[in-house]
Amino acid sequence: MLQWLVWRKYFDWRIWASLVPIVGGILLTSVTELSFNMFGFCAALFGCLATSTKTILAESLLHGYKFDRSVPLPGVSL
Repeated sequence: MLQWLVWRKYFDWRIWASLVPIVGGILLTSVTELSFNMFGFCAALFGCLATSTKTILAESLLHGYKFDRSVPLPGVSL
């Protein structure tokens, strides 16, 4: 989803459909967990987003993506 949001990369509908059971399973296990902690959930979500962002940026740099300097990315200096 981050590649779609940041780079406007479009994916086949089957890829989007494959996310439904994954997200549904995570929601089901999170809601039914007795020791659910919102701070821990947010920390895990932030860690996932940071790792995904790093992977997307590394892939873009390896494939020679030309960054548009008129749209700066927060926290990234080129």
